[in-house]
Amino acid sequence: MFLSRKLTNIEKKLKQGNCSFSQEELNDGIDALGLPFGFKYSQQFLFKAFELLPTVLKVGDVNYRVPSESTEGQVYNVSLNPFNCECPAFQRFKVAGQPFCKHIAAAMLKDQDVGEMEFEEFMARRNDGNYKWGQKPALVSVFSSSQLDGYTRCPAQYYFRHIKKLPDYGPISSSLVFDRCLKATIYAGKGYEPNPDIPFEEQWKPEIVVAVEAFENGMNIDKVFVETFKWLCEDIEKSSKVEWTDEEEEGLMLEQGSTLLKDFEQQFGEIEAEPLVSMRTEMVDKTTGEIIATNGTPVYLQSTLDLVSKDGVIFKLKTASRSASEIEYDWSLDLQWYVYEQVRNQAPAEIKVVNFVRTKKPKMQVLSAPQPRISRTLAICNAVIASINAGAFYPNVKNVYGCSKCGYGSDCEKQW
Repeated sequence: MFLSRKLTNIEKKLKQGNCSFSQEELNDGIDALGLPFGFKYSQQFLFKAFELLPTVLKVGDVNYRVPSESTEGQVYNVSLNPFNCECPAFQRFKVAGQPFCKHIAAAMLKDQDVGEMEFEEFMARRNDGNYKWGQKPALVSVFSSSQLDGYTRCPAQYYFRHIKKLPDYGPISSSLVFDRCLKATIYAGKGYEPNPDIPFEEQWKPEIVVAVEAFENGMNIDKVFVETFKWLCEDIEKSSKVEWTDEEEEGLMLEQGSTLLKDFEQQFGEIEAEPLVSMRTEMVDKTTGEIIATNGTPVYLQSTLDLVSKDGVIFKLKTASRSASEIEYDWSLDLQWYVYEQVRNQAPAEIKVVNFVRTKKPKMQVLSAPQPRISRTLAICNAVIASINAGAFYPNVKNVYGCSKCGYGSDCEKQW
């Protein structure tokens, strides 16, 4: 579906081999796509975009794969937020101050899913800043629980990571490496396969690939963890560093992970469960049934569930340095409950938190989440989302993780 009849007419002419267009038609097409103003190659990109469109493959919310029209077998990864393409032309134009190319234009056409909207209506929305390719920045409308939680910890860090999309060059804590590898091993053991509906950054975390291959090579679950852990540490050291507490911690973590995963395999190995399930739903007021919106833009909530069993039990995998007697109110767990209920049209059977405790004698706890408080959770989400879309970004100097370990420290000092 194309945004306007005028774009559709351009497509029809191109298919008929007719490349004769009035300046008005070309300007309409360029404006509808939001191509860079004054960019002298915009007309050529418009033609090429239609030619490439049938070959464009969507692999995430804003990520696409577009084959090269000149080199057989060459496929470029394209992102629309922010604009990025692997092709040489994009790199040249980026240096020249015009980060754009024909592959991005083709991905933009593929992205347009608003149906046969009248051209005038689209342009009105574009000029009001309500369409993401408009001249004004659009409101953020899709949020994950990790994003919302990240904002509550430090709005400035959220700004640099999710708005500016700057790379985080800070050190990686050893506990995070442990958490990622333990989860990757469990995902792989439960038969994880890539899902095109999961956003690209969540779909292919490299340690999952390593764990999958290790299982395919016949390794036991504890050996898979060791293989994955060592690989990820080496991979991180290529561009950053792993922050260890002492020289003995790496060996201790390998022993802890192996023990905990053996316990998990013994207790949950026979349970049929789907790993790393991503779900998205519109945010709806549970009392009135009305869709919640920010400045007229509907809000979507997204949650990625670690494991979902066939009988509707959600398993939340968690690593910790100490035991817990019970699970207190956690709005991120409630968000998982809410999204599951909205998508599946039924409530989950329950949420179980599997707590992997990294003590000298490691142990695995299985705790039930408390009864959900959905109205309170949605109120929290709504307040956080309104703050983000209002541009309320500031450093949280009381951040429990500390500014000294933040990879955005220098950017933050310049901004504030």
